[in-house]
Amino acid sequence: MRDNAGLVAQLGLDVAAVAQAQAQADRATHFDLIAHHAAAFANPTPPVAIECDAAKIAGRALLQAWTAEHGGAERSRLYDYRVDAMFPHARRLYGPDEIDAELAEIFAALPDAHMTIEHVAVTPFLGGAQDVALRWSLRAHHSGTGRYGAATGAAVFCIGVTQMRVMNGRVREERTVWDDLAVRRQIESARLRAV
Repeated sequence: MRDNAGLVAQLGLDVAAVAQAQAQADRATHFDLIAHHAAAFANPTPPVAIECDAAKIAGRALLQAWTAEHGGAERSRLYDYRVDAMFPHARRLYGPDEIDAELAEIFAALPDAHMTIEHVAVTPFLGGAQDVALRWSLRAHHSGTGRYGAATGAAVFCIGVTQMRVMNGRVREERTVWDDLAVRRQIESARLRAV
């Protein structure tokens, strides 16, 4: 996976327009990205067992962020108040409040989002900090209005990777990547089918 939406934006193109063009090309060639992901959507990989303390902190922080109940007291305990984060479209966020605001737009569009952590790797860093990489998948339905426009009901599937630096029992840095262009393409395909 990669930040294709960020690449499209760096090229000076409109991300929504490119997603629409891809969906139209899919329709012309009888390719259905939603159907392509149907098996992965219906049969999620079992979540991985997380044993290391730093990985448990990172995993809880990630799952807290990507559920409808994101935010709250536990979230403030898991994230350092100075957390530095990067999200697709080269969005740089500072602090838990900016991360919550970014994700709120996504949850408005995908209110039933369900994330599964499928793989975890941990690497020691300086001064007792640890770097944690988590590969995950997300299943949702585009049933709300938000970042992706009016609801289409589209089943949405994506995979992503989050890297977190855990220091003193809290997440201090986060880099999260998923293919937001593919998410938009799935939604635009559903929009075309409704026409």
